[in-house]
Amino acid sequence: MSAPSERTVSLRGGTLTARVREAGDGPPVIYLHGAEGPLPSWPPFLETLDRSHRMISPDLPGFGGSTGGEGINDVLDLSVYLLDLLDALGLERVAIVGHDLGGMAAAELAAVAGNRVASLALIAPLGLWVDDDPILDFYATPRADLTPLAWHDPASGTATAVLTPPQTEAEAQIAALELNHGLAASTRLLWPIPDRGLKRRIHRIICPALLIWGASDGVVPPTYGPRWKSALSDARLEVVPGAGHYPMLEQPTAVTDAITPFLRLHGA
Repeated sequence: MSAPSERTVSLRGGTLTARVREAGDGPPVIYLHGAEGPLPSWPPFLETLDRSHRMISPDLPGFGGSTGGEGINDVLDLSVYLLDLLDALGLERVAIVGHDLGGMAAAELAAVAGNRVASLALIAPLGLWVDDDPILDFYATPRADLTPLAWHDPASGTATAVLTPPQTEAEAQIAALELNHGLAASTRLLWPIPDRGLKRRIHRIICPALLIWGASDGVVPPTYGPRWKSALSDARLEVVPGAGHYPMLEQPTAVTDAITPFLRLHGA
């Protein structure tokens, strides 16, 4: 296991900055986090993936340690931002693993700049919408109701570690500030519903895709998995038992057992 490094990457002549954590050697793989914001640590699934790949995890604009969320008003803005980030990192073509909002961002980038994306591993991605089978409105759902919908086992050690509030006042203030910034950034892209027209562009995605869904996902229903699979030209769907909206945290071995050979076959 290699410890992740952290740095600040300057974008657009220094007008924007992105916090980037990375670890490992090998073909580069970008991990894009979900609407809840960047993961607070380097979790086991990233530790496993960085044994064979250079895993790069940026904070999306407006989240965590990255600035610029106020300038990202639609998915085209976000795609251009990600292209700027790839340029700044010196990455011509990468595989992308994306969860939730990060999956939506990865798919949008692959639709408009397919030459930069070697493959997609999408974990419960947002981006498609069916009126008769809506995705949970997590902005309007009280936290007490959201937790059992998002986690297969909210009492597990993994869920408890993520859901436990900060222990010090200073940590709580930082967490509240980052949460507010992240909410502001994500609502520009996801509210009132996470549908920004991807269905009109998804045919442009030609790279191989691996779709991963938790069988107990109460946020983005597993029924969306087959819809994504049928909309993509080259996709495979894996449903992970014993996992909700965070299969990479609740069942990291099952997720990395699916992603690792996929990246070896379809990496940059």
